[in-house]
Amino acid sequence: MQVSRAVAEEKRIVFTGHSSGGSIATLAAIWFLEKCTRQGSVNQGHPFCVTFGSPLIGDNIFNHAVRREGWSQCILNFVLPLDIVPRIPLTPLASFREEIQTVLDRLSQQAPIHLPVGRSLAIPEYYETLLRSTLSIASYEACSFMGCTSSILGTLTSFIELSPYRPCGTYLFLTSSEQLIVLTNSDAVLQLFFYCLQLDPQQQLLDAAASSLTSHWQYEPIKQGMQDMVCVDYLGTISSALPGRSNRTAIGSIELAFQDEDTGSYLSKGRPRRYKYTQKWHEQLQRIPFGSSLESCFWAIVEELQAEMTNGRSLEDLRDRVTKLESDAHGWLTSGSLGKDVLLSSSSFVVWWKTLPEQHRSTSCILKLMPQ
Repeated sequence: MQVSRAVAEEKRIVFTGHSSGGSIATLAAIWFLEKCTRQGSVNQGHPFCVTFGSPLIGDNIFNHAVRREGWSQCILNFVLPLDIVPRIPLTPLASFREEIQTVLDRLSQQAPIHLPVGRSLAIPEYYETLLRSTLSIASYEACSFMGCTSSILGTLTSFIELSPYRPCGTYLFLTSSEQLIVLTNSDAVLQLFFYCLQLDPQQQLLDAAASSLTSHWQYEPIKQGMQDMVCVDYLGTISSALPGRSNRTAIGSIELAFQDEDTGSYLSKGRPRRYKYTQKWHEQLQRIPFGSSLESCFWAIVEELQAEMTNGRSLEDLRDRVTKLESDAHGWLTSGSLGKDVLLSSSSFVVWWKTLPEQHRSTSCILKLMPQ
C-alpha cells in the first residue's frame, strides 16, 4: 500500500536490508524496476537499493542483464572487507552444506557472537575453503576476461566445482581509513573479495575466521560515519572499453593482421571472445538486431570470401553471403560506421568486387558507391 502510494505521488523509493534482507531488497528493487518504472510516469525516479553485507544472488547472466538495463547504479552494496557473508555463495553450496550451516548458526543473533570461535575447527576450515574457492573463481574469470586460450582453462571446471554466483550492482567497500572504495566492475569485485581475505603474515587462521564473523555485525556505526568516497574501477566498464565504433573497427583490423595462419576462419575460430562479447553488449545497448554491428569484421569477411573464391568456389555457392556483405556495407557506409577509404579504387574490397560477374554487379545495391 505504501509503495503504491509512493508511486502515485512519483516519490523515489529506497529498498534496503542487512545480510539476507539485502538480497531480498535487491530482488524487490529489480522487480520494481522491471514491472513499475517501465510502465510508470516518466517523472518517476529510479528506485535505490542499499544493502549491507548482502550475499550474492545471481550468476553472470543475471549480472549482465542488470548492467545491460543500466540498473547497476541503482543497487548499492556496502561490504566490510572481512565480512564472510557476501562471499558464502562463492563456495559450492551443495558440497559444504554442513559447514555453511555452522557459520549461519554462529551468525544468528541468538548466538554469543562476542565469544571466541573456540576449539571447533569447522569455521576456520570453512574460511580456508572459502579462500580457495574465491581464488579459483577470481582466477578463472580473469583468464576468461582476457580471452585465454589455454586448454587447461577449458578443463578446469570438469574437476573443480565453481560456484555460479557473481557480484551484481555497485559495491562500496568500507576501509579502516574511513573511506569508501567504489567498484562497478564485477570482475574487480571478485578480485577484491579474494585479496581482502588473505591472512596477514602474523595472523592466525582462527583469528581471521573470527574477524570474518564479527565484521558482519559492524555496519551500523560505520554507515553513520562514512562520508568520503574514493572511486576505483581497475578493469573499467564497457563504456570506457568501447569509446567509439571506429576504435572497434581499428582493433578488429589489427587482430586480423596478427592472426596466425593455422587459426582457420577468423570469424568462427580466430576472433577473440572479448570482441564477440563486446559486440553483443553494444547491440543490446543500441537495441539493434544481433550481428548487425559486424563492421569491425568487414575486412575479415572480405578476405574470407576472396579466399574461398580463389580456392574454386563459385559466386552461386557464396551468393547469399556476398549479397549480405553488400547490403551491410551499404548501411555501414551510409551511417558512417565504415570509412569511405574502403571505396578507394586500390582497396582490396573494390579490387575483389570488380572481379564478380557483370550481371551481379549491375544489380548490386552498392553499384553507385563504387568508383568508376
